[in-house]
Amino acid sequence: MNEKNYSYFIFIYSFNFAAIAQTTTITATITDTDSTVWTNAPFTVSFTPNPNIPNLASYNINGVPLTSVTYSSYLQQSGSANGSGVISVTLLDNQLISPSGSSWKFIVKPNASIQSISYNPIQVTGAFTKLNYIFKFKQYCS
Repeated sequence: MNEKNYSYFIFIYSFNFAAIAQTTTITATITDTDSTVWTNAPFTVSFTPNPNIPNLASYNINGVPLTSVTYSSYLQQSGSANGSGVISVTLLDNQLISPSGSSWKFIVKPNASIQSISYNPIQVTGAFTKLNYIFKFKQYCS
């Protein structure tokens, strides 16, 4: 490996490590109040600015704007629960985002004939957060 390639590898590795250190992995099992698991349920999670500071361009982590290439892919994500009803998503840690007061909004769509369910925005922090208690849904009869 020549010196130029080696330097490039170190730069990319360091860059990715810095971004990962700023994140929190969220997992949850989506169930209704009867503990029925919602398999393959689609979800979306979006960054929610502090209502008093709505301009997304105002937000950063250690001076790096959230709108930069480093963080922009975290701001809105979507996916589906797995066959066991488990979702897993990596989000930016709200305690590290400046200005303070930001949060994350989850929207989950059941595999039924009811509308998507939107949750009040929540703050996430730490290396790992389990949110099973938040994703309990009332069972709807059709």
